[in-house]
Amino acid sequence: DSDKLEYHHLFGRNYSNETISLPKSYHNFITQTQNSFPVKVRKKPLMMALISILALMELSCKLLRKIIEKECENEKDSN
Repeated sequence: DSDKLEYHHLFGRNYSNETISLPKSYHNFITQTQNSFPVKVRKKPLMMALISILALMELSCKLLRKIIEKECENEKDSN
């Protein structure tokens, strides 16, 4: 069920009505990253926006690494 899409509030549901659709596993990763910061910090709209951007960037880097590692494996197999 990790392929199921969920809506994620871009900058936290308290600060933004804008949402994006994400697979459940990606949504969980971003939410966990956001929640790893103290509530007092997350209550500041600017900080929540920055934390959200950071979480999206971390997810993007994680996915890019998988793509690159897969290509490296494909190169090994073809030699």
